[in-house]
Parts: sequence; C-alpha cells; structure tokens
Amino acid sequence: MDSGELHLDGFTSISNFTINHPKIASKDVVIKNANFNYDLLFGENFIAIDSSSTVQLNKIKFNPYVSYNNETDKFIP
Repeated sequence: MDSGELHLDGFTSISNFTINHPKIASKDVVIKNANFNYDLLFGENFIAIDSSSTVQLNKIKFNPYVSYNNETDKFIP
C-alpha cells in the first residue's frame, strides 16, 4: 500500500502454447514464448495496468497502459 493505492507486481509466462480454433485461424496459432511483467494499481475508484508493465508475444514487445475509473462526476450548482 502506498498513498491509499495497492500496488501488485508480478511476472507470468507461457511457452509452446498452441491454439486451434476455426474462428481464430485456419491453421494452428503457436505462441512460442509469451511473458507479462506487470505492475497493477488498485485505488478506491480505479484499477490500472501501469505503463511500466511489459508484454512480449514471440518477437512483439509492448508496454500496455489500461485504466478503469468508476468515480462519478458531481455537479454542484
């Protein structure tokens, strides 16, 4: 916990994962190597995947950032 936010860091990976479904592709889809090094943030009104997180699917590597905020706007006349 830091400043009212829960920080959750971790790492997960898979290798040699095969997907075979006609709605995805006509041939097998093989993920030889995939990993996710994540930094998740949980606040009172939000959940986020921090941009310091990294995802690698085979040779593709990127830094995702996703945030969901359920705080409602308040209007005071």
